[in-house]
Amino acid sequence: MTRADELSLTYKKLVLDVITELIRLINKSKIKSKNNDCKVIKVNVFDYTELGLFDNKLTFFDKDGLHYSLFCDCEIEDLIDILITKY
Repeated sequence: MTRADELSLTYKKLVLDVITELIRLINKSKIKSKNNDCKVIKVNVFDYTELGLFDNKLTFFDKDGLHYSLFCDCEIEDLIDILITKY
């Protein structure tokens, strides 16, 4: 296995770990979305106000309830910043 392969696997594991932790936090949350019938955590990333599971996918919601893909604007560093603010 090359060094590049090792780094690629490490990155994929990091992304999976971050996503798994975000899902865990959402499932533990007692907050319901203002606009959707799902559990969310409050976030302050770009124009997003909530992060929740919608159709079994991590989804950002803005103040109007519009849905955005997890990696639409965010990178892994932004997701890690969300986790940092939750601990």
